[in-house]
Amino acid sequence: LGFACSKNAYLKSSWNVLDLAIVCVSYAVILAETFPVLTPLKSLRVLRVLRPLRLVARSPGMRRIISTIVASLPAVTNVFGVVLALQLVFSVLGMQLFGRGQLRLPERDMYDSIEHAMLTTAIVITGEDWNEMWMETQRELGGLLTSGYYLVLICVGNYIVLNLVVAVVIGGVVEAEEAEEEREAAKKKL
Repeated sequence: LGFACSKNAYLKSSWNVLDLAIVCVSYAVILAETFPVLTPLKSLRVLRVLRPLRLVARSPGMRRIISTIVASLPAVTNVFGVVLALQLVFSVLGMQLFGRGQLRLPERDMYDSIEHAMLTTAIVITGEDWNEMWMETQRELGGLLTSGYYLVLICVGNYIVLNLVVAVVIGGVVEAEEAEEEREAAKKKL
């Protein structure tokens, strides 16, 4: 009964529950290797990467950082909503400017459908191989309009949005520090 019901039970700590879940998953993976019916359970072994999270329990600084990031998630979700809206606007603009079968990469169209346009703008916003997209657009259509479109998309999508995410996380850190100071002040009053 000391496992679950006593005052200092093993399962009272969420970190021990995490360890127990990882051990159970490991046993399920071993059983999946023995019984072919359980083969889909092999994908659960990915959960073993959660074990190093126990280090967070021992370090107050890391605990504060993790709790701040978790507390900032709703605000970051709002920022990603703004990113999605901006991406949609630039995708529709790209479809209007560069669509109609004018641009093709070897593996796909760039702006002929909303799916391809969203993928193209996502690639440009993340900065991953954006120059290939720009060069293909410049080669096929030329003009100052293509350069202006990509310049504005990179500036707005990459730099401004990145700064929004950083600002949200820093705001979360400041709020967490203020809450910590208030708790310490309340302890001193007692």
